[in-house]
Amino acid sequence: GFALQRRYLGNPLGWYITDGGPLSQVTSLWQYQGHEDRSDRRAKLAADAQWRAYLARVSPLFEAMENRFMVPVAFAD
Repeated sequence: GFALQRRYLGNPLGWYITDGGPLSQVTSLWQYQGHEDRSDRRAKLAADAQWRAYLARVSPLFEAMENRFMVPVAFAD
């Protein structure tokens, strides 16, 4: 599924796994220009038949999933 995600979402800022606390968690970090850009890209990905087939195969493996929207703080520019 990573190649399909990259096709629509661009290159991720990173993929991470937990080393402490709750184990077996994966976090992917993607950058968007804003909520509209994210919505547009995710809608295109969701419309892809290959992506839907992939999700049908892997979704039973997910225990939980959540999205977090982060914005940079002013002093980090």
